[in-house]
Amino acid sequence: MTAAVHMTRDDPILARAFTGPTSMMVDPFNPRTIVAATAELRTRVCHLIRSNDGGHTWHILRAVPAPDSYPYCTTADDAGATQAAIAWGRHGTLYYALGGYGPGEGDRNGHTSVLLARSTNLGKTWSSVVVDNNRGKPDPAAADSGVTGLAIDTSGPKDVVYVGFMQSFPTAPKDSPLQNGAAMVAVSADGGRTITRKVNVNDFSHVTQTVAGKDVPLIMQNFFAGPFIVARNGVVEAISGATGTYDSKISGTGSNALPQLAARSTDQGRTWSVTSLGPPVFSGTGSQIGLGWTPKGGPMGSFLATYAFTPATAASSGTANIVFQRSTDAGLTWSDPVVLDDDNPDQQFTSFYPQLGVAPNGRIDVVWQDNRDQTDYHFQVRYSYSTDGGATWAPNVPVTDQPIN
Repeated sequence: MTAAVHMTRDDPILARAFTGPTSMMVDPFNPRTIVAATAELRTRVCHLIRSNDGGHTWHILRAVPAPDSYPYCTTADDAGATQAAIAWGRHGTLYYALGGYGPGEGDRNGHTSVLLARSTNLGKTWSSVVVDNNRGKPDPAAADSGVTGLAIDTSGPKDVVYVGFMQSFPTAPKDSPLQNGAAMVAVSADGGRTITRKVNVNDFSHVTQTVAGKDVPLIMQNFFAGPFIVARNGVVEAISGATGTYDSKISGTGSNALPQLAARSTDQGRTWSVTSLGPPVFSGTGSQIGLGWTPKGGPMGSFLATYAFTPATAASSGTANIVFQRSTDAGLTWSDPVVLDDDNPDQQFTSFYPQLGVAPNGRIDVVWQDNRDQTDYHFQVRYSYSTDGGATWAPNVPVTDQPIN
């Protein structure tokens, strides 16, 4: 691994506070061009940063993806964390999906919207469309709490763009069905110029689980991130951690082991089938999920998923491993989870927040945060890869050259 590089050196203000890149992509036509999404937390503005020399040097692009009418992108009006995503389409088109709001709006006040920007010149200029507009709507006001997924299906005549985001209603009464929130997927069938439809995937969930002798309906979480999205060859998969409905008092991040939920659509998001991705798990370390697709693994290629996994039989939800699953039949079925960590299970180390990428040659890359051999809440970023579609994995190696917290 190379030494760390300062990515936001262009901003000399000492009081700056940039997030770590929430999304990073290599130009599929030029591997020396890398782009990343970030936000400056004090101004609450999202930016694109770009390297033209394979990551050795970086620059903040002057043009921002959000229009002047929706200047802020962080998930709370007091400069909270942001969730933004970038993805490549055909012919070098770059898409940037992000939250958007103005003065007096924001996650805690409701009225947070979602935007989709597109650039055909590597971020020098942007055109944008409002994906979900919550401005001026009466209470209980919806708040779109960050973009969790952005996927582009380039298999048809035009880019089909899928944007995943969480929707909550922070001012709704506690006994209102609005407390379920929504796991939203918006679709643009014309390459990001207009929004074709918006769908709450939870409307299609009929998954249940028996808890304390009672069948509990499960839906995708509208917190802790989700749905994450991947699309290929006319199939889109949306995956998220599960939770019970508002009246069940069952949470996917508490003392209940619940499965990850996988939703599949083959009609550009009009309808969905929702199933369990794998066995029930504790997700106390967060339901961050890395998704991708590789041409390897079979004649149809493979959809890929990785997430933090604590078995239902574990004594604590905090001793998670990173697991990997794949589908070689276009998302109809998924393999059993395979643990990627190669630490000593008896030591009960914790791994969390995985990210997955696929190289142009089909190699699968996974990174995650890992506290093995660390103390005082320190951890390292570790990495593994597979060159055979996820059938086997290389030994873990550290990415960071010193512990971080």
